[in-house]
Amino acid sequence: MKSTHAKLATLAAGAVVIVMLAAAVAFNMFIGWKVQSDAVNDIEYLLSLNDDAVNTGRTPNYFLVDSAYRVESLEPQWKTGKEAALAAWFSEHPETGVVKRITLGDWTCYAAIAPVSDYESSGSYGYGGDYDYEPEGRWGWHEYDALENGYYIAYVDTASEQALVGSVNLAFAIIGLLGAAGAAFAGYVAGRRIEEANEAQKRFYENMSHDLKTPLAAIRGYAEGANRGVIDSDEAARAIVRETDRMTETINEILGLSRLESGSVQPAKEPVVIADFVQDCLMPLEGAVRTKGLEVQLELASGEVMTDVGLFDHALSNVLSNAVRHAQSRIKVTYDGARLAVFNDGGAPLEEQLPHLFDRFHAGEGGSTGIGLAIAKEVATLHGWDISARAIDDGLEIAFVF
Repeated sequence: MKSTHAKLATLAAGAVVIVMLAAAVAFNMFIGWKVQSDAVNDIEYLLSLNDDAVNTGRTPNYFLVDSAYRVESLEPQWKTGKEAALAAWFSEHPETGVVKRITLGDWTCYAAIAPVSDYESSGSYGYGGDYDYEPEGRWGWHEYDALENGYYIAYVDTASEQALVGSVNLAFAIIGLLGAAGAAFAGYVAGRRIEEANEAQKRFYENMSHDLKTPLAAIRGYAEGANRGVIDSDEAARAIVRETDRMTETINEILGLSRLESGSVQPAKEPVVIADFVQDCLMPLEGAVRTKGLEVQLELASGEVMTDVGLFDHALSNVLSNAVRHAQSRIKVTYDGARLAVFNDGGAPLEEQLPHLFDRFHAGEGGSTGIGLAIAKEVATLHGWDISARAIDDGLEIAFVF
């Protein structure tokens, strides 16, 4: 079974090829019709074969042949190989007054033949003068009757149009190949992104199911224990409320991340004093800090940042709570006017784990999962900021760069 990226690459390249083939066919059909239409009109106009014919601006080539379709002994400018071959062709196909498409070897033209008698009532052949014999035998051995019973042949050489069509078809082929290659590459890239998105979505639901399954199992266990009288009902109730709150927080985080990723959230920015803002975000974590006996170090320069207060509070609180949760003895928050960094001494992650810290439900060395840092990254991106993680000595630093 073909992968998505292979299917999209094939479909995209095929679509370009079909479009270019259709364009080439349409172009060739139009040019063929136009050349034929103009040639027929011009020849019919010149030879007066059709009263409705309109000259398109091009005068066809024309010449005289005698009654035996011979050209060689007439005016020198008529003595060409093409015209002799055309006269020979008409000697075998003597139908007059009809424009035909004629191919002689690699040469193609539109041509028609008409009797001289249709145009000459006295001794003039349309090119001036009469047909009296001149010194040195200008008309050679031809007699009057041979010329009077001769023919006009008019033709339009389509060599230039054929060359144009060939050039354009070559251009269509080159553009088609380049376009197909470009479309195949674009289809491949798009397919890979779809596959990655599908894989990420699969991991997301697997991780979400795992994170919701734990509190659900706890709730069920406490409820069954209370029902059987094994666990005190008050203790079970407190545990059920605690686990329910945990589930609610997880679901709200998921919904918040989905809204951020969908692009439906637009930040309402206002100036925020970073030093005050950091302390406000630390306040709800004071109980956890005291419980763990952590030392909190603040090195905050003066300065403001334009931000959506609610979104930034959510993002920074997630980063701070992550630091408190993993810290062994201390956390440190620094701001130098352009960069807000949060450090904890909970141990430096492996180098290969750093790029994945902001992934949804990333499982660290301790197996803990979540989307708090993923939300922090989305908020930073929404504001046009950068967010990064790096290992420092015995811990991890996560920094917003404004």
